[in-house]
Amino acid sequence: MITIREEQILEVHQRIVDEFEAECIEFIRSELPDWCARRPKAQVDSFVKSMIDFATSCNIRKGRNIQRLIFHEVYFQFMRNLSSFERYRLERSTLDEDYRVSQFINSLRTNQRKELELLSV
Repeated sequence: MITIREEQILEVHQRIVDEFEAECIEFIRSELPDWCARRPKAQVDSFVKSMIDFATSCNIRKGRNIQRLIFHEVYFQFMRNLSSFERYRLERSTLDEDYRVSQFINSLRTNQRKELELLSV
């Protein structure tokens, strides 16, 4: 029988976390190279890690959905004005994760359109 020590499990878990963080950093660098070029590497890395923590705290676990939130935070900066209701809508675990993230992003886009309409009047 093979015995796995707790420290081995923690090492594997940390390796998975580190690989995912690196994957998200590469994603943001490839999708938004100009944004990344204007910031020090440490700031980009810290931003990605904080967004992963935010997503995890909202019950968002799928890598693609976390990357979608990272991308949209750059464009909409939703974290600055995130209401408790919007956060609740994002973290509701009774609904499918893909649906929650899609609805959240749709609401960001809708709010932006409304703001642009108000500015053009």
